Amino acid sequence: MDLTLHNGIAGIWAGVSLGGALIAAPAKFTVASLTLPVALEVGRAQFHWTGMAEIALCLLLIGSLFRFKKPQWYWIALPVSILVIQQLFLMPLLNERTDLITAGGAASPNSIHVIYIVLEIIKCLSLALLAIGYFKIENHDENNQET
Repeated sequence: MDLTLHNGIAGIWAGVSLGGALIAAPAKFTVASLTLPVALEVGRAQFHWTGMAEIALCLLLIGSLFRFKKPQWYWIALPVSILVIQQLFLMPLLNERTDLITAGGAASPNSIHVIYIVLEIIKCLSLALLAIGYFKIENHDENNQET
């Protein structure tokens, strides 16, 4: 199996995403001495810095594809699109809920968290498949050699 730079970047991105959003995020809510407002503030910082790392890895992944004359961009379209949706649309809504709760208000139930989690799982799976080489970014023909 011929694994290259983009496979490694995808693997690191999958790990950052998995660790930050699907392991560490729910873990803090299992600490009995951590109040909900404090857990939410920690979560805000956690998702901010995890998001910054993901954006950097996303840009590195996109940049790594310029090595090929005709890369198959569509394999990275899913995780990149999900990251954009999460950062531009879902995180502002989740931050509003955090602000409301930390100010002592009550947030009405909604499905934003469920949508975020489902998208996160899809993003992690697509990145993991890219990382192990299941999705091929480059064609291995004579017209698509590395530059």
